Amino acid sequence: MLFIENHREEYGVEPICKELPIAPSSFYERKSREMNPELEPERKKRDRVLIRILHTVLGGKVLIYQELAPILNFRCMAKS
Repeated sequence: MLFIENHREEYGVEPICKELPIAPSSFYERKSREMNPELEPERKKRDRVLIRILHTVLGGKVLIYQELAPILNFRCMAKS
């Protein structure tokens, strides 16, 4: 999407999307969501909240899945 944004003035959105496997409507939808976050799907909104909760529970640590799986339990998260 960044490529399209950077070159849209020169080539236009539709011609770029025609060459790439991206529907122009996908580009425009993403741009509208950037302008108005209320248009984002509910799942994306929930994911953002869960990421903040995980960040708090894990103390800001970045873990790979194998390290994260034993730590995650919903009782621990529910107490936070």
